[in-house]
Amino acid sequence: MALRLRVDNRTRYATADLRRFFLWCIHREGAEGRTRRIEVVYSRKPGRQSYKWGQPASVHGLASYGGGWIRMKIPHGSVDGQLLARVVIHEIGHNLHLHHADMVDWWTLPIEDLPPELATLTESAPKAAPPPQDRDYVNLTKAQAAVARWASRLKRDRTWLKKWERKAKYYGRKIAAKQAACPNNGA
Repeated sequence: MALRLRVDNRTRYATADLRRFFLWCIHREGAEGRTRRIEVVYSRKPGRQSYKWGQPASVHGLASYGGGWIRMKIPHGSVDGQLLARVVIHEIGHNLHLHHADMVDWWTLPIEDLPPELATLTESAPKAAPPPQDRDYVNLTKAQAAVARWASRLKRDRTWLKKWERKAKYYGRKIAAKQAACPNNGA
């Protein structure tokens, strides 16, 4: 079975880079035989402390035991590839039905074969806000879209009206023909 990977990226990190990184981790663990969905979100607001250790927000993960779902929480800015790889591989272990007692501690997991291009992931610069538009132009665009939508709906309704008028005419003629053929079968 071929690996299908869906990356739901809710960060400014490049989805292609994250996908390449996750595929490397999955291949390293030999876990290619199933569909996976990896959600990527920010760990905390920039500069906030992490949940447990009072250190700057870092990499956290959550995975379904025996399933194919993983949620990765990564910090704003950039993330160390070694650290991210350790946590992703740990979460893949949960997908493979492994409990913590069955795995090597994630912080001691050796990652010597990480390709250099995956050593650090950096988020993209924020997109510039579009220039403000003239309010009248925005309203004109909305009005034109509404006119097109209603024109389409009107055309569709006219088509349905013609169809039902034809059916009513057909059944009216059919009843008239029956009555003409059998005049004493009155209603």
